[in-house]
Amino acid sequence: ALIDIRELQVIVDGVRFHEVEGVPRDAKVVGQTWAKTNKDGSPDRRFKENYQIPICLYGQIAFRSETGVTEEYMVSNADASLVFVDAVSAYKTALAETDAPTHP
Repeated sequence: ALIDIRELQVIVDGVRFHEVEGVPRDAKVVGQTWAKTNKDGSPDRRFKENYQIPICLYGQIAFRSETGVTEEYMVSNADASLVFVDAVSAYKTALAETDAPTHP
């Protein structure tokens, strides 16, 4: 189905993601956790092979419309997700300005 971009709401949010499969080159590491933790976040010493897991800041981009579009994507570069959503917003603004009636 084709959806007019003017009907699409595009939202971005930062998400902290425990990356267990390797950190992408463009991701920001914002913390560390342990594979096995105690309730207070400290490493559980009962596990000999307990290892640290990086926590990355990813961008989550959501697309929604009143006609039923609900799509979400997680991207490894949170800054790029913000730039993308800003560009979509600027494009929608430009479309609205060209659609506005002009008065002579």
